[in-house]
Amino acid sequence: MGGNLELRSGMSGDERAVAGLFEVAFGQTMLVECYQWRFLGSPGGPGVIEMAWSGEVLCAHCGVSPVFVQCNGRETRGGLGGTAMTHPDYRGRGLYQLLYKRCFERMTEQGMSIFYAFPDAFRPAHRLLVGQLGLVDVHEVPRFSLLMKDRISGTEDRRDVHVEELPGFDARFDRLWARVQDRYEVIVKRDSRYLNWRFSLNPGAQYRTLGYIDDAELLGYVVLKTYGRDLQIVDLLTVPDTEVGVALTTKTARLAQAEGLESVSMWLNPADPLHIELERLGFQPGAPVVYFVVRVLGDAPLSHPAYDFRNWHLMMSDSDVY
Repeated sequence: MGGNLELRSGMSGDERAVAGLFEVAFGQTMLVECYQWRFLGSPGGPGVIEMAWSGEVLCAHCGVSPVFVQCNGRETRGGLGGTAMTHPDYRGRGLYQLLYKRCFERMTEQGMSIFYAFPDAFRPAHRLLVGQLGLVDVHEVPRFSLLMKDRISGTEDRRDVHVEELPGFDARFDRLWARVQDRYEVIVKRDSRYLNWRFSLNPGAQYRTLGYIDDAELLGYVVLKTYGRDLQIVDLLTVPDTEVGVALTTKTARLAQAEGLESVSMWLNPADPLHIELERLGFQPGAPVVYFVVRVLGDAPLSHPAYDFRNWHLMMSDSDVY
């Protein structure tokens, strides 16, 4: 299938070749520092990376970024698939499927149990992952947005005194995680170590964090990123009280309005009680819509909790894009 190409796992020193392939495959620049951050610095451990080479030419690359996942009350290791690409001169040889199969084998050897990805609807990735690699289409995830022109007007209310901007992720975030980790069937572990890696140490984006503080304790937070004319809530986690989520979201909308932005957007599972509350504020689902696909490694039945979208706490930051 791969011809006379050399297949091997990724290693330190491959970063510049990967960045070069990214530019050839997608016509975009990737910072070497971003690749190192994603695949070498994750709290879940070094990335699972497979490559195909023809001499000194990197022909194809598949990567899995390890994370800790809370699933069905137990902590396990999972992996986010991303940066899968093939050089235009080597497409049509089945390298995408071959390298991902090698990734799955290595994940199994390392005791990783859940693979998930957000394949692009405009490239062959989705049909290859689902049609040939046995992944399950768990859901299509729409963007959940509030347009500023449609926003329900209102002045600041009593809840705003609890919302403040936070400089980083400290022990309060660990206490919040310990308090809410069993609220969801499936959720990426969001302790301070993960949050500092995902947001504070990210070399490719700038974020800011709002926290809901009551009696010196953190009851919830949102992580925000400005993209064009949109203020994105890339992460949100709260105690099981929709008032906290509403307060953080409305404060975000006020920030967007004050900064002359056009919208606030996020991902939010319709099974989350906050979804209905934000619908009342004017949030609506719409484009762009992304695929969310999952494979539980081993002989897991389709009744496994990870195959039911209602069980997931899934935010934009769980992907490798936002």
